[in-house]
Amino acid sequence: MENIHSAAAAGGGEAEIRSEVSSLKPDKGSSDEDVSGNMSVKVSDELIKNPFQRQTETLIDRLQLQDKLQQKFSPEDFLQIRPPVTRNYVTSEKHLAHMFLRRLMMLDCRDRYIPVRPDSPEGTEPKPRPVTDIPEKHYSDWEVFLNTSVDTEQTHLHPMDVQMAVFHCSDSFLKQMMVTKLSQCQYALPLLVPDPVTVEIECPLWTFRQITKTWTVTQIKDGSPIVTMKSVPVCKAQTPLVSFFRLGSLSVSKSQLMNTLINDRHSSFFHRNCPGSTRSRHLMDGVAEIAWYCPAGKPTDAFSDCMAFCNLHGDALQIEKQRDILIEKSSINVFLVASLQKHEESRSLIATLFKSHKPLICLSDDDSGDAVRTKKGKYKMGLKGRNQSDVSEELKKIIRDVLSSVEVSSLKPSFQLETLAELSGVRVDESDPACQRGRSAALEIMQLITKDNLDISKIKEEFLPYQNHLWHQWIKIHKELNHLRGNSEKEKSKKQQKLMDMRQKQRAASCSKLMELFINSLSALPPTDREERFFCEMGHIYEAHRTTDRESRDADWCKYAELAAQLMISGHPVELMDGDAGHLPFTWISSLLEEVIQKLGDQRVFVLSVLGLQSSGKASLLSSMFGLQSAVGAGRSTKGAFMQLLKVSEEMKTDFDYVLVVDTEGLQAPELDGNTTRYRDKELATFVVGLGNVTLISIFGDDLLKIQDVLQIVVQALMRMKKVQLSPRCVFVQDVPDVAAAEKNVDRKRRLQEHLDQMTKLAAEEELCDAEHFSDVIEFDVQEDVKYCGQLWEGSPPMAAPNPAYSESLQEVKNTILSKASKSAGITLSQLRNKIQDLWNALLGENFVFSFKNTPEVVVYRKLEVLAIKQTSDLRSNMKTTEDQLLSTTENGTLSEAAHGEARGFIESEEIPGVREALQNKDPAAVAAKIQQHLEKQDNIPLNIAITGESGSGKSSFVNAFRGMSDDDEGAAPTGVKQTTSEVTPYPHPNYSSVTLWDLPGIGTTKFPADKYLELVGFETFDFFIIISDTRFRENDVKLAQEIQRMKKKFYFVRSKIDNDINAERRKRDFSAERTLKVIRDDCVHSLQGIESPRVFLVSSFKQHWCDFFLLQETLERELPMKKRDALLFVMPNFNPEIIIKRKKAFQSKLKYYAIGSAAGAHDQVPGLSIAVDAALLVDAVTHYVHAFGLDIPSLKRLSHRTGVPYTDLRAIIISPLAAAEITTELLLKVMSQLGCVATLIAAEEASRFIPFIGIPAAMVHSFTTTYKVLNVILNQLAEDAHRVFEKALEL
Repeated sequence: MENIHSAAAAGGGEAEIRSEVSSLKPDKGSSDEDVSGNMSVKVSDELIKNPFQRQTETLIDRLQLQDKLQQKFSPEDFLQIRPPVTRNYVTSEKHLAHMFLRRLMMLDCRDRYIPVRPDSPEGTEPKPRPVTDIPEKHYSDWEVFLNTSVDTEQTHLHPMDVQMAVFHCSDSFLKQMMVTKLSQCQYALPLLVPDPVTVEIECPLWTFRQITKTWTVTQIKDGSPIVTMKSVPVCKAQTPLVSFFRLGSLSVSKSQLMNTLINDRHSSFFHRNCPGSTRSRHLMDGVAEIAWYCPAGKPTDAFSDCMAFCNLHGDALQIEKQRDILIEKSSINVFLVASLQKHEESRSLIATLFKSHKPLICLSDDDSGDAVRTKKGKYKMGLKGRNQSDVSEELKKIIRDVLSSVEVSSLKPSFQLETLAELSGVRVDESDPACQRGRSAALEIMQLITKDNLDISKIKEEFLPYQNHLWHQWIKIHKELNHLRGNSEKEKSKKQQKLMDMRQKQRAASCSKLMELFINSLSALPPTDREERFFCEMGHIYEAHRTTDRESRDADWCKYAELAAQLMISGHPVELMDGDAGHLPFTWISSLLEEVIQKLGDQRVFVLSVLGLQSSGKASLLSSMFGLQSAVGAGRSTKGAFMQLLKVSEEMKTDFDYVLVVDTEGLQAPELDGNTTRYRDKELATFVVGLGNVTLISIFGDDLLKIQDVLQIVVQALMRMKKVQLSPRCVFVQDVPDVAAAEKNVDRKRRLQEHLDQMTKLAAEEELCDAEHFSDVIEFDVQEDVKYCGQLWEGSPPMAAPNPAYSESLQEVKNTILSKASKSAGITLSQLRNKIQDLWNALLGENFVFSFKNTPEVVVYRKLEVLAIKQTSDLRSNMKTTEDQLLSTTENGTLSEAAHGEARGFIESEEIPGVREALQNKDPAAVAAKIQQHLEKQDNIPLNIAITGESGSGKSSFVNAFRGMSDDDEGAAPTGVKQTTSEVTPYPHPNYSSVTLWDLPGIGTTKFPADKYLELVGFETFDFFIIISDTRFRENDVKLAQEIQRMKKKFYFVRSKIDNDINAERRKRDFSAERTLKVIRDDCVHSLQGIESPRVFLVSSFKQHWCDFFLLQETLERELPMKKRDALLFVMPNFNPEIIIKRKKAFQSKLKYYAIGSAAGAHDQVPGLSIAVDAALLVDAVTHYVHAFGLDIPSLKRLSHRTGVPYTDLRAIIISPLAAAEITTELLLKVMSQLGCVATLIAAEEASRFIPFIGIPAAMVHSFTTTYKVLNVILNQLAEDAHRVFEKALEL
């Protein structure tokens, strides 16, 4: 047996007062303690021979885990509902194991040390060690003080002994859960573990299988950094491995030094200075732990790529097997040596390693020298009297240099966990028979899936045929059964027959080879070894056969429900609602629950539902409160709804026996965007809220505003489903930065209450329901049912550890839920089954409200519906009049005088030359051509703006800002500290080439003297002048203005760089923005003596929403000739919402021209509508809209560059499919066909059939009416998008 119990290693490597023999001698029977506290011990020969087993036995006895060395702990022992953890200590050592695991499942990073504090009236502090009185006798006090040394008994267990004891007493599944949680807590993981009984070395490789590490790699290519994100299962990750060893007893802590390399804010490796550390430990000696450093892609990263660090606990001289394994596998070996001079054994080992090709770093405890490279890849450094931070930085540099050196890179081994399975003399847990059976079954399944190299999108269709398009079609028809019209009985019978035919086709598909393998493997395994896989397919197979073959009771499919029930009872999540199709297979769920009742009895359950947006932290919340793991594995999102049955522990005094947790997919998932997904979100949310006794609503940051739409529909749906007796309750959990900010929390609660009540009132008005508050529909107390929790991570991932305050705050949430649960009797499993059926049937019958984004949309729809009905009725009533007017037409086509008047009225007051004649001649092509010419002429009205002022005043920056560009954009006016504008330079607007800003050279330069300035720059070219100064205006500015005024042209004074002035003044104690702006304005006006009533506009080219930019725009627009106002309006950047509104109105005034022009030149048929349009003309119109609102891709990218808001963020808030897209005929016709389905457009299309405009062909009027409406809808959508982009860009 290897001696792996070196006393020198205990407590992190400190020198021990006790000798090795005395530290290992336990008492045989009773022992006597003298007055000094020393133990007189009688030791048997048997105990001296085998002290390791005896200490193990003592440790296990103290923890009261004797029976767990054989009958291991399993996840089911801890996946129970227990009281919240409200204190950080236990009252007895027998509770340590359970408390450690519970806190670990909560992701409480402080769980490694749990004090034992017996409850007592005096308090909860631990008993102090007794103070020993030394008899004075004939010694002086000073001699007694100097010479007395009392060795007292260790009072508590080493925290890592507790962790390893629990690890040894756990089955494989619980070990895997433990290791996964330790990894999430950023703790080191046990890699090589001596068995406490046999002392055999074990590698728990399978426990690592759930762990994935994510990091960012930064590489320099062609002088530029290239950042790559990697996410790899740790078992397969190939990384350098740096292993640390200790030789002898040290004055420094090896583990603490390693922590400074990995994460100096967190103790990945437990060390002697951690809370609860003791001088001696038992189960950690000989254990090799591993931890990974994962860079974040920041300049502060210690290493540029992922690295593994291994720590061998104990004296490596006495732990040969583990030491040799790590030396072989490592890229770099680091040895901390007590002394190379005094210890022959240490010197001999280092000498051997020095001769090998492996890089070696030797840190000597009796040397104080800096790092020295003695040979290629061999380094020596002193530790004595040195600052640990300095040592750490030197060590990091050496490791980086070694790994990056050309000489070593070719020899550098790449460590991979899976390769440990190849080692001899080490037992790998995956070699156990149970693991081998599972691995064999999994490999057989994977070989079947991969043998034909099928595309991943076709694997499901090939191997899970019950979930293909036939299943989705079945669901669609099944839902239509609840919304029949007309001859409902006949239609119902027809659809039911279709459903039966589809079930027969499903049944004919039989069970795939893949499912046969899975079910056979599942049936052969005991319940504890089963995994949640393929159960959706099992449910479909079961339903198909149950629907078409009710008599059979011996077929294989009949056993599926029993298999799933066994899994559910053992605590595994089972799919409740199909995530792909949004369907609840009630036949399957009913049978499954019936099997559960058969096995457990009709137990009472309390249903806890969980709801939230995607990535709102639902999984972390459930993990911290109940120790649950995601139903779909780490790094993926739940899809659909899963139910998990948790037993209520005997400690809890409740009227129910189980808690059923219903976890749901994240709402509003971006990858599933679309109308179908929005419908399903509302349906799913209503279902889980209605099903739950309590619904936990997880909110991340400001997600309440996003989830509010869903909650509105939920409230309205619950109001409509009056037949289902529901009494839902909810608790909100919001992730906020500062949990302790009481005043902010009070304000948050007030705003939450207002939001919820407001949406409830709106829904109640629609449903004629007597409800004024959210709590009238869903039981809710804003003071008790709103909880705030801190951020999950303490620091920045990927090396951040969980925040202890997070798990603490969630224990309060758990306490609130259990408090509510204690007042509820729950419902029986049979009642739950009936409730699921009633609720699902009600949802199937309620398809109206789920089709809308929120309640306001429902209100608007109903108003539109009423309006559409009225319009249709009014227009039909005029049909007779219209027909009579048509009959007045003569046989040769001549129109009556009334018809001529109607035609003249169509053009209203604006005359377009040639249109009247074309209408009278019934020449649609001519009408379209004339209108097209008119629109092009309006779009190309020239506007020339002169920008002038002294050099360096900010003219070029103003030109760029006016055009919506940054100074470094392509095509921007050049800027700089030198005189950059030396010629009259035109800068056309990027979207409107007829609008040009002219950057004029500074006035008063040698080349452009003040007296000849206007002549030299071409005065007559410009519509108006903008005179800019960044300080006060000069004499040359005044002279220029007077000359411009004399020539009867407009000029405007602009004081630039206001942001610089405000920032400079802001540092003053009595700073006032208003006062600062007034002083600047007054100073500018004062400098303009000789100008009558001068107006000065204060602007910032970089913050256009500040000060007077909008006022300048309004003034320019007001004073320009009418025909040029639109040209100015369309080119001004969106720095004020009023500009967006004005643009929309300007476009609306021209809608009739685009509509009649399009209809007159119609030749493109709109899909789904009986109209034709001139798509090319409409593409021009919509392109004009998109550019004017700044929603084209180049404009959005320029806005992103100018404001610093990522382009993807701007793009994400845009709704219209025409924004940030290339406007093509195909895209436009597709959008028109989709918009043509709304009620108002249908009414308009219907109305247009009645030919309200005399003298215009019917087809043309038909197209005109619908096109006008569609363009108006598109215009409104784009204007709303422009508003959203404006607010996002300014972070309003």
